[in-house]
Amino acid sequence: AAEALACGTPVLAFERGGLPEALARDCARLARAGDVGSAAALVPETEALDRGAARRHAELHCSIEAMLTSYVDLYADLARGRAA
Repeated sequence: AAEALACGTPVLAFERGGLPEALARDCARLARAGDVGSAAALVPETEALDRGAARRHAELHCSIEAMLTSYVDLYADLARGRAA
């Protein structure tokens, strides 16, 4: 999903694993896990999503900078005794 977003491609996926936390409504649609009919019904809606929004989401949430910032923030919280 991250690679697709980085290319500016909106994502259509099954609602599994970490995808619900990693994706946003402006760049992706999630179908019920294993429900192929639900996924098929979401194709036109997903195709209409803004490709720029997909790319922006990748830059803000999936980039190496975003990952490093998240890790540094987590480690700082842990060092202060506040586990997330």
